[in-house]
Amino acid sequence: MLSIAAILALTAHALTTRDTTSDIATIKGGVLVKNGKQTSCELGVIDSMSAFVAAPCLDFSGTTVNMDTAYEVYLDTGIDNTAAKYAVNTITVHPDYDSTSNTNPIAVLQFNKGSTETWSNPIAVAQSYSWDNLLYVSRGMTDMASMVWKTPGTYPATYEFARDCNYQTNVFQANINDLLCTNATTSPPNAYLTNCAIPYGSVDAYVSGKLYIAGMYAYTNLEVMSMQCSLNTEQDSVYLLFADYIAFASNILGRSISNSPAPNGWAPQSDSNYAMITPNSMTLIATIDGDFYASQQDPPAAASSSSATSGVDKNNNNSGSTTEFQSSTSAANFVSSTNANTIAGGNAGAFASADADTTSGSDTDTIAGSSADIITGADTDDITDTDDNSISDYGSDNDPVYASASEASSELSKED
Repeated sequence: MLSIAAILALTAHALTTRDTTSDIATIKGGVLVKNGKQTSCELGVIDSMSAFVAAPCLDFSGTTVNMDTAYEVYLDTGIDNTAAKYAVNTITVHPDYDSTSNTNPIAVLQFNKGSTETWSNPIAVAQSYSWDNLLYVSRGMTDMASMVWKTPGTYPATYEFARDCNYQTNVFQANINDLLCTNATTSPPNAYLTNCAIPYGSVDAYVSGKLYIAGMYAYTNLEVMSMQCSLNTEQDSVYLLFADYIAFASNILGRSISNSPAPNGWAPQSDSNYAMITPNSMTLIATIDGDFYASQQDPPAAASSSSATSGVDKNNNNSGSTTEFQSSTSAANFVSSTNANTIAGGNAGAFASADADTTSGSDTDTIAGSSADIITGADTDDITDTDDNSISDYGSDNDPVYASASEASSELSKED
């Protein structure tokens, strides 16, 4: 394995301006749909009959995938200019997937069985620092019924040594050739899916001037637990690269998988049992993963009022909350603050309360509000509500508690 110094010396790639729209059209993208609802989980589409998916996006009963969930893959118009959807026939999770260490969070989906392969997405191989450039991509449908896809969101980047992720956990350090890290975020295709910023769903790579699929979103490190309806710059998202799992997928599918040319004669490893390194003594950090749309509302045409909704735990379908410095938690769960306050909210996506539902916290802080939320209380500096009203408190543990939003607004205006 190359030293950190050697990797840094090889990463001086200039960001080349490219026509990403036409480049993305050469790749078939897709998303996972569960029980008729679009998820934020993008697929690493291998070919016309199979795809990679992040294991935390699946529902589990213990260690077994719950096949009572109706899984479908929706494919965009890349390659053949034709959108399509298929029921998932078979799911194979990597046998060494571990949700505590976030190692090997990958599964292979098989669909469209009984047909023949009509196209494929070659996978970028070689070490990521040898690629020309990276392209983080966000795909999704604006209309599921008609399979109308939004124009993919993109974030061009060069390879950058992941100092933050590398320092946060020794699991990342031990598997740096299988992982990428960025704090870039994007918006969902529709606001009713979530009103929060979300990670890009996949990452592609330019190799010798051509774009190839490279990896998918795996999880996000939460160095600072917060109430923010966004992933801030202290929350780094980790992407799992496909290259070392080509043999794993090929063994399952019983056919070869296309890959990019490899600089310097590098070839993908051929061990179908390949697994990431799990350090004997792990340094971990709180993480979130899975579907960021799991608390989505109905589309506007069918909107109805709803009460506060917690996320679904990926292992047992029970509602759950994030626990700091322990195992990973579904992205749909609301995030607890560092002093373990529970945050709940109606009509909310990941990380946030919306429409001014009451939130309880430490120091008897109270958040009261209506459509124009007024926020008071300790340790809630610079909180922005759904109406973009940014209100800072004075950081006192004895902040007054108001009976209503109008009373709070009146009192705060007097202080101004």
